[in-house]
Amino acid sequence: MLTIPHLRSQTSALPDLPNLRSLLTAPRNQLAWIRGDDGVVAAGIAAQETHVPQRGDDAESRFNHLTTWWNATELQAEVRDEVRVPGSGLFAFGSFSFAAQSPAASTLIIPQVLVGRRAGKAWLTIIGPDDVDVFETLAPEAKALLDAVLKGSAGSFTQFSVENVHEIPDPLEWQAQVELVTNKIRAGEAEKVVLSRTLAIETDSDIDERVLLDRLCDSYPSTWVFAVDGLIGASPEMLAASAAIIEDSDITSPQDSRVFARVLAGTLPNRTESVAGIGTSLSQHANSTAEHDEQSRLLVASEKDQIEHQVAVESVVNTLSGVGTVTTSETFVLPLPNVLHLATDVVAELHSSRSIIDVAGLLHPTAALGGHPNDTALSIIEDVEVTDRDRYGAPVGWVSSGNYGQWCVALRCAKIDANRQARAWAGGGIMADSIPSSELTETEAKFEPIMGAFNIATLGQRVLQSRL
Repeated sequence: MLTIPHLRSQTSALPDLPNLRSLLTAPRNQLAWIRGDDGVVAAGIAAQETHVPQRGDDAESRFNHLTTWWNATELQAEVRDEVRVPGSGLFAFGSFSFAAQSPAASTLIIPQVLVGRRAGKAWLTIIGPDDVDVFETLAPEAKALLDAVLKGSAGSFTQFSVENVHEIPDPLEWQAQVELVTNKIRAGEAEKVVLSRTLAIETDSDIDERVLLDRLCDSYPSTWVFAVDGLIGASPEMLAASAAIIEDSDITSPQDSRVFARVLAGTLPNRTESVAGIGTSLSQHANSTAEHDEQSRLLVASEKDQIEHQVAVESVVNTLSGVGTVTTSETFVLPLPNVLHLATDVVAELHSSRSIIDVAGLLHPTAALGGHPNDTALSIIEDVEVTDRDRYGAPVGWVSSGNYGQWCVALRCAKIDANRQARAWAGGGIMADSIPSSELTETEAKFEPIMGAFNIATLGQRVLQSRL
């Protein structure tokens, strides 16, 4: 039986555009969604619903549960919104488990205080019970966020250092797993299987999530940097978003029913900077650009990566074709500081009204994170991988009044398990002609964002080398 909160949400315009990174107030359980200068930061919990896996849960159970709760909560809420852009009004952050039977819970969190910025507009949303003075209910971190809005900054973060990093499984064992999966694919059991591995991270003092977020925002401004219920990361892959958000539109009527997705599959490590930095000479920039162009050509010419990418695109297109009319872009190379991805953008005009959470649930897991055929690939993953994926590779994002939202695939991420412990994940698509050592190199490149956030220089021989 669902318990539906009765909430009041008040959204007001802010006169100045805030620096969202300067408004992070929670060392633990920070709530944030930032891309470049835009996004939202929030603190405090006005309401939360969690789906704990039950015996008999299927792939849709956790999504149906939280969609039902959100719809009922929105229906009951008193919403006053002076700004009326996607992301204003009632708002919830969310994160889902990768597998239906994972011990990791799936959750939606409605914050108490939220600051948003998008397309030249900024706003403040305050949410609380509809029968009491909301300011009497605010958590300390929510009050701190309100104070930070007035002062323009939340103050300094608490630094920490990493003491130990353990690779699970170790590189040799993981390469043996890749060989095992490759043999299964060659035997016809599957076409593609996405295999992941884990880093277990231990620190010398309490982890301050704000430090991780600030470093990810600084190094990966073109990704969606997120913090939801202890899951911190920088994802380049949009699973499902309201098209109006991608186009920086205001709320329109009738409501835009288009959904946008960006499919990433097929990867090479990027050993050059995609943009020349300050102090880079013209000759260095020319050499870097030439090397970057050569890497892009290698990726485009790779039959293995092209097939892997096409399988992932088809999985998204086939799913969305069941609920809407689909168009796709030409495949292009998406350069990131650590990797190059083959990318295709997909837009679906939905035939009927659907929750954006529901659409994300339909798409999860795509072939880019599970494999193909889906059920077979997931079965192989369950048999071969030695650790649970928790919420890695699953939808993470937000939903707001009017069914607007953005849901990424939780990539380049770490889960804060305890004050001084975290886990990070990275994976790669295994095909019939995959080379274990190359797949290992790909995962090392994909670990770079979260390693940089924790200030881990290398994984060489599983011995930590600090940059400081």
